[in-house]
Amino acid sequence: MNESGMASTEGQVHKLVDDLSRGLLDSDWRVAYQAHNALFKVGAPAIPIVESHLLYTDWSHPRYHSASRYVAGMVSLVRDIDEDRADVLTKTLIDNGCHDAIKGVLRSLARFSTKGCERFRIEGIEVLTEKGIAAGAHLQSLLCRWLANVPEPDKAGIVRILVVEDKNVHDAQGTYTPHLAMIVLGWPKDMSRIPIVGRIFGLFMEKVFYHEVGHHMHRHTFGKDTTQEYEANRYAYSIMRRTHRVLWWLSMLVRPRRMPNQAL
Repeated sequence: MNESGMASTEGQVHKLVDDLSRGLLDSDWRVAYQAHNALFKVGAPAIPIVESHLLYTDWSHPRYHSASRYVAGMVSLVRDIDEDRADVLTKTLIDNGCHDAIKGVLRSLARFSTKGCERFRIEGIEVLTEKGIAAGAHLQSLLCRWLANVPEPDKAGIVRILVVEDKNVHDAQGTYTPHLAMIVLGWPKDMSRIPIVGRIFGLFMEKVFYHEVGHHMHRHTFGKDTTQEYEANRYAYSIMRRTHRVLWWLSMLVRPRRMPNQAL
């Protein structure tokens, strides 16, 4: 490639990074998603440009509320391209003294690795299961059924479902990451060890899944908020009531007046 061609390509990458930045800062997920996909196809050559946007900014006192979303989205792109490079970038940002909110998001992203994950797709959504989880085809069947119960507009835009060993999901059995449109579910490493409660656990996780979809449908922001949890719970209960009518009415007889939140 001649010099003008290289310059043109580099200029296109810079424009895509600018588009990604704008989409993240303005919460324009369509723009952010399209730019993310295009940059992912560019691959490793895009990483230095993304890093330059992050490393030459002081994140200790961010000037705008969407800073956490912006940093998380940019680092997530690097992570999708090269996890090792993303780990180095994350460590550098933290060592440079970023704000606690940004630090928390970065550490949350760094907890999960796609290395060695099994991958498949359901309704166009990428599903990754952590190595060592022995759910196999049963898990895939459950996710297919759960997603089929969700109305099309509510699940539109979900990019990824990540199923990890439950010990790696802190404080909840599931989480939703808004800037990535990603649902994370905590799952026992080997369900065969608890066959008696397997059915009950499946129903519990179904409710957790709908709860996280509720966060996505309502376009909730990052962090635990009482109003957001209430809305996500109401969404989950509405689907459980529709899909498990008998069990729902039985649960109403024994359910305490106020149920504790089980998911973020």
